[in-house]
Amino acid sequence: MCDYDESTLARKLAEKWHLNVPERRSLPVGGLSASAFAGAIGDILKASPWYPAEWPRDEPAYDGAVITPNEHGFTIHERHEIGIMRFSDATITQVATLEEAVRAFLKATFKLREIDGIPIDWSR
Repeated sequence: MCDYDESTLARKLAEKWHLNVPERRSLPVGGLSASAFAGAIGDILKASPWYPAEWPRDEPAYDGAVITPNEHGFTIHERHEIGIMRFSDATITQVATLEEAVRAFLKATFKLREIDGIPIDWSR
């Protein structure tokens, strides 16, 4: 059995939204810690002006959420497909901390509880 560092797993999950079977087996029973996941997103935001980093900024039609840092904390841009190629108006939420931004992103994109079947443990 391979043991993976939780920060490495958090970074991969933040980038790919998927872990393979050996990586999943390395996770604690309760899932990936929210603090490790938020830290991985924070690292991505140091190198990219938004998260997810591959978000096509010039694409007017997107489904989900995007985190952008600002001078007061973070902005979450959220928009959802409401019909075939029809999208809701974007909502913009300001939050003060990275944890709040990650919670808002996960709630908008993955219903907060898990990513690809991997639970996010908000107690750690």
